Amino acid sequence: MLSSVNQSLADLLIDSYFSDNGIEYSMARIPIAGTDFSDRPYSYDDVDGDLELKHFALQKEDLEWKIPYIQRALKVSPHKIKLFGSPWSPPSWMKTNHKFNESGFIRGDIGGEYYQSWANYFVKFLDAYKSHDINLWGVTVENEPLAGLNPNYSFNCLNLTGPTERDFVKLNLGPTLAKAGYGRDKLQLMIYDDNTNTLKDYVKPIMGDKEAAKYVSGIAYHWYGNTPMGGFPDQFLTEVHKNYSEVFLLNTEACHLDGPELGRWDYAERYAYDIIRALNNYVRGWVEWNMALDMDAGPRWNEKKGYGGTLNIDPAKGEAYKQPSFYTIGHFSKFLSPDSVRIGYTVDKTIANFSAVVVQRPDNQTVLVALNARADDIVLTIQESSRKVSHPCPVPYSTPPNPSLVVQRPDNQTVLVALNARADDIVLTIQESSRKVSHTIPAHSVQSYIW
Repeated sequence: MLSSVNQSLADLLIDSYFSDNGIEYSMARIPIAGTDFSDRPYSYDDVDGDLELKHFALQKEDLEWKIPYIQRALKVSPHKIKLFGSPWSPPSWMKTNHKFNESGFIRGDIGGEYYQSWANYFVKFLDAYKSHDINLWGVTVENEPLAGLNPNYSFNCLNLTGPTERDFVKLNLGPTLAKAGYGRDKLQLMIYDDNTNTLKDYVKPIMGDKEAAKYVSGIAYHWYGNTPMGGFPDQFLTEVHKNYSEVFLLNTEACHLDGPELGRWDYAERYAYDIIRALNNYVRGWVEWNMALDMDAGPRWNEKKGYGGTLNIDPAKGEAYKQPSFYTIGHFSKFLSPDSVRIGYTVDKTIANFSAVVVQRPDNQTVLVALNARADDIVLTIQESSRKVSHPCPVPYSTPPNPSLVVQRPDNQTVLVALNARADDIVLTIQESSRKVSHTIPAHSVQSYIW
């Protein structure tokens, strides 16, 4: 999407994410070839039967739409950005169903020539990006491996069970990465990379096998299925950490499946809670799915429906719109710098719908990020030794009545901006003289009308 607007705006958006004038992202994911948010299904080698990958090549999506912006991010960031790659699907000819989607798995025996070719594909990708001065910090074995178990799955996937992923790591991927110079001292290999409710089905067989586990640095998971605003997987994440303390936990994907409605403050609230929950339960980092989507939260090759993110671009107008989720993530990415250490704290009383995380940064400054998800303001008092400070912690968004603003522009067009801060949809009726129109304003959203 960044290439759909002028260069100055694209640079500004990258700077907004990565520079010290922005929210200082220090970690990001790079898809290994096509995803559901591509405008076409593709791989880096679509020549049928090319097991030696002689035709492997980065595509336009990499050379024009990813690499230039990654290079700018690396240039403007005050941090050493940790980049990791994730594949959605191998080339279709490597799969039993010869399709990017639906329920196909790698052809042949585990450890055989097709599995080996797929492992070599990872190395080709890493080498190709390195040739553009982009060194990846890590890779995941497979994005959402459970998706491939669904015979009707609509977009890029691979059928990969826990035992199969274990054997692929042990027999092909782990040794191949190590031989190519991407061992654990150079590259962080992460397993699983799907929702937490089935995490044990993959982590247990892989980490229980010493020959597979020796290649593994981390466990990746996604936020889908997490109970919003409390509950699962809060304590489960701590349990995973204690059982597998030799590897780290990383949230590698999140977006709002409710849809691409703009201005949703409740979306921002959900992100804030999930980040706090993750950090308080030994998770090392938290990554959102997309950095820039169109106004329908696309493009997506398999369907027109998109999902809520942090920033939307309108190419026709040459404009970009930062969503509330952008600013929520900024509270963490900006102030909790890399290599910060979470520290404990105690509270004098438990307050429902209030959560916080406290860390000590490498510069020895202490940072507290607090979320008030209540319907009323609270006063937060912070005490450290003899020092004490109190500060009001307001509600996340205004409560009714719902304000609006009407202006007349120099071109004589009238603009009405309306905020619905209620928990339910409302119908707004605009009447001017004999003209009247009604429109539904979704809960927790901002809408603009021009006539």
